[in-house]
Amino acid sequence: MTSDEHLAQPPLVRILFLPFVILAISMTAVGFLSTQALLAVIIDGLSALVIVVPPMLAGLWLVPAFRIPNLPLRWHLILGAALGLGVTSLLVLCLGLAGFLHRPLWLAILIAQATCGIVRLRQLLGAGVAIMASDTIKTSPTRLSWLWLLTAPLLTLSLIAASNAPGILWEEEGFGYDVLEYHLQVPKEAFTAGSIEYLPHNVYANFPSNVEMLYLLAMVVHDSDVELGPTYHFIHLIFALLAVGAAWAAGRDRSREAGILAGVATASVGWLPYLSGVAFVENAMLFYGLCALGLVCRNRSISEDSTANKDGGDIRQFPQLQRGTIVLSGVLAGFACGCKYTAIPMIALPMGFGLLILPALGMNIRDRVVRSGVFLTATFLALSPWLVKNTIATGNPVFPLASSVFDASPAGWGVAQQEQWDVGHAPAAKDAGLSNKLKVLWKHIPGDSLQRFGPFILLLPLLGLMYRPRDSYDGMLLVALVIQLAIWLMVTHLYARFAVVMLIPLVLLVAKGLGHHASVLRRCAIFGSLTFGTIWNAYHVTNLVWAELAHPKLVAGISIEAFTQGGLPGYEYIGFVNDELPADAKVLLLGESRAYYFKKEVDYTVVFNRSPFVEAIRRAENDLAIADWLHENGYTHILVHWGEIRRLARSTYGFPAQINHALFEKLAHYGVKPVRKFSHPQSMLPYVAIYEVTSLPEI
Repeated sequence: MTSDEHLAQPPLVRILFLPFVILAISMTAVGFLSTQALLAVIIDGLSALVIVVPPMLAGLWLVPAFRIPNLPLRWHLILGAALGLGVTSLLVLCLGLAGFLHRPLWLAILIAQATCGIVRLRQLLGAGVAIMASDTIKTSPTRLSWLWLLTAPLLTLSLIAASNAPGILWEEEGFGYDVLEYHLQVPKEAFTAGSIEYLPHNVYANFPSNVEMLYLLAMVVHDSDVELGPTYHFIHLIFALLAVGAAWAAGRDRSREAGILAGVATASVGWLPYLSGVAFVENAMLFYGLCALGLVCRNRSISEDSTANKDGGDIRQFPQLQRGTIVLSGVLAGFACGCKYTAIPMIALPMGFGLLILPALGMNIRDRVVRSGVFLTATFLALSPWLVKNTIATGNPVFPLASSVFDASPAGWGVAQQEQWDVGHAPAAKDAGLSNKLKVLWKHIPGDSLQRFGPFILLLPLLGLMYRPRDSYDGMLLVALVIQLAIWLMVTHLYARFAVVMLIPLVLLVAKGLGHHASVLRRCAIFGSLTFGTIWNAYHVTNLVWAELAHPKLVAGISIEAFTQGGLPGYEYIGFVNDELPADAKVLLLGESRAYYFKKEVDYTVVFNRSPFVEAIRRAENDLAIADWLHENGYTHILVHWGEIRRLARSTYGFPAQINHALFEKLAHYGVKPVRKFSHPQSMLPYVAIYEVTSLPEI
């Protein structure tokens, strides 16, 4: 087949052929390991696609609004997906605050998005956007494309991880503790209430939640919450795939081989399968961050291959020609910040600073300040719906952060709670000092026993910087990496997962290491390292999944019923509450704030919020007054998770000392009787106790 004949093929067929091959291989492997997991991949994967594909298609209409000249099809698809998903998340927020979480309405919105998006996609294909003259890379197909097959084992492991019910993975994450406490619990409460409201019992509900809005949308559209199970994991997994696509698009601007290098390097990082097994937000943050920074770096790649700047792609022409690029990058960075607060200092700040110091011909310091200011303004505007929501609800736009700047004492919060929050999220005393922090850095990144970064993603950027001309964009990426590292060391509580954003500049540095004129020796060294590193990471992720699931053939694809019916060791108490308590039972949870799997009416308070029950104990003149408070509030049962209370009391989070065994021994005289106790399946220590609140006989 000639080169002209190849170009004549439908572009989407050529683009999607290898992904379909990889998906087929991975799904076959999943089916071999577990039929139940394969069913989850098919059913829950399709449920996730129903939620994310219509916004991705509709976003194609938003890309032209930024007037970026001569975007090839790959960037239309990537940026359309980013804009569509980000805008849809904010639409769910705004309509949810207004109480419009109605299934017919959102079905109509998704159908309209899909219909309009298909029309736009047909226009793009009909206009020949995929093979336009401005796409300066016209190299013939390369056999290196088959390196994508190296990612099939990583995709298999991602699908296996995503196929399980929330709360199975991972031990380091407390087996999805945060997922069951707020990433899914807060959307569940909004779904149940029919609106998004301030929650005085869950401070985490005030975090920016672009990804959780898509989880909420899934609940509304499918008219279900707990039963959806792995669907939320697959939404998060799709963001990981989009991040790989963004890395490929950024590398592809330099050359076809650089695109393969960047895409495979991203897909092979162990963090992506790891994060795809939990309904977190980091995959989306990576996607938006890669789009934002990759779009800025795209200008340099194009200018290197353009003559006389004929396509207007050089950032040196800002603000006359490239304002749209800067604005769109800022919007995407704002979407990343809307996923997690840490993106503000670790994505938006490094990019804003990089645009300020990035040299450009004909641009004085005033122009650079304007360029950086435009970017940060766009970032702020994309994040502002969350800031406005918090300001109205709490008086602090970034509640519960920045308490020294904003005085916020909303319901369920006060000075004591703020102090407890600040202490709980500070680095442990044993990690104080730069030397100790550097030890933790080594432990979590280069020396990570789970190898979720892997050595090659750390070495390839160095190899890419060596023996080639370096430019100001290399400096910008290095500055971004240094700022991220400094923020992680000095501001965060040194959690391994918070370092994931460092992949953004690392991947883009990897892509810049391979241009059109790389020597044969350089190509061999880079692609040899990539092959070895991908195999290395796949081996370690396989060991990680195998160790967590004990035996994938037996337990991969664990269903929701394993939790709700109490079939999992350590979670028997959930089945007892759901199946054995009366239908009208109202349960007060103490210590346990993972309310997600309970089907009865339950009240809980996360450890940082003010507990109404603890407040009642402090006000009570005697034990009878405490029992009266329970009756007045309609509680029929109390679930005390002694295991969680012990864990929290030992940690920097702390736990109110008023909740203890002596309290319930005294309350037993006033009708609070134990009805069931559970021991930990391993330690056999008292783990969970359930009490019934009975009425005292009248005298």
